[in-house]
Amino acid sequence: MFATALPALADDGGISFGGSPRLLAGHKTVAMESEIVTMDVGEYTVKTHCRFVFKNHGPACVVRMGFPDRGRGEKAFQDDSGKPANPKGTFHSFTSKVDGKSVPTTIAQDAANNSDVWHAKTVKFGTNQTHIVEDDYTTDIGGQITDHNSAVLQTFYVLHTGSSWRGAIGRAEVIVRFHHPKIPGPIKAIDLRKIGNPDAATVKLAPYGKNAVAWRGPSTPTVSGTTMRFVRSNFKPQYVDDVILYFGDTKAGG
Repeated sequence: MFATALPALADDGGISFGGSPRLLAGHKTVAMESEIVTMDVGEYTVKTHCRFVFKNHGPACVVRMGFPDRGRGEKAFQDDSGKPANPKGTFHSFTSKVDGKSVPTTIAQDAANNSDVWHAKTVKFGTNQTHIVEDDYTTDIGGQITDHNSAVLQTFYVLHTGSSWRGAIGRAEVIVRFHHPKIPGPIKAIDLRKIGNPDAATVKLAPYGKNAVAWRGPSTPTVSGTTMRFVRSNFKPQYVDDVILYFGDTKAGG
């Protein structure tokens, strides 16, 4: 886990994150009707609950769903070019349910890109059948030493992996609730696009105050106290829609 002030981070920091399920194999008659994601950002970990509604718009079929489990930085996980994926994934925990019943999952590597790891399961759909899929996982909060002698915390949620399903996603909602001591009051949301799209190593949050959260996502979030809410309908998510959050700017070693 990262200490609150991040005094011991390596220069490249580290982060792990999950996201929308991808269609690993099966018939492309299945659409993602909706997804609701709730991320609870604690002092050291992020607990995420995801609820997806999938509908089959064709004959009975079997699909293989993969939930992304990715990491980068000091742990040398999936997003580090030229390095192998962690064969166990990066999550502290992962569980999955279909229509309220627990289902087993296995770790799978992407056949096209063996640096990607997925928590995979097989789901059977009857003709025009709808299933509710729920996934829960826990990760560490990420951290990064910046090039201006400070440290920032970070957490991500990947939406673009949901683009593999039939048609557009009907509706996506990502709710982020901060319970972190670095965000003691109402969030001041900072659009990363309006400050030059910096990454974690170059972002500067101190000028915006201690409750600043720099964001990128599928929509401009609504903010209420320490909660951010992203909502978008009828879209095919791309990389630019992934939720990225930087917060907790602290003087390095402080």
